[in-house]
Amino acid sequence: MKGYEQKDAKPFEALELIVERSSEVKEYNEKNLTQYDKSRLELISSFIDGFESPYGLELLATVDFLIQEEKSLELDSIKKGLSNWSQRKLELFKEQHIPLAIEHLKKYSKQLYPHIVA
Repeated sequence: MKGYEQKDAKPFEALELIVERSSEVKEYNEKNLTQYDKSRLELISSFIDGFESPYGLELLATVDFLIQEEKSLELDSIKKGLSNWSQRKLELFKEQHIPLAIEHLKKYSKQLYPHIVA
């Protein structure tokens, strides 16, 4: 990760993957991670799939937070929570992306929201 290897990355500073070094990462994972760690890494990888950009991760995190705050997976509840949160987030997220994030998070609802009926 560019920006992390020097350990001087600032909060909210985007980190970049260095694709050329992916074989080193794979080798490290194979040699050093337990099977449990590997399965968790696979789960996380699948969880953020399609939402890897800073925008996508912020969208996913924001919608996840609102689902937990509103105790609902319904689009109207999430939109209401978003409009009450901040003008910045309201302007940042495209309306068509919010339902995509909700649907993605629903795939993980048993792990993330066992107390919320989908």
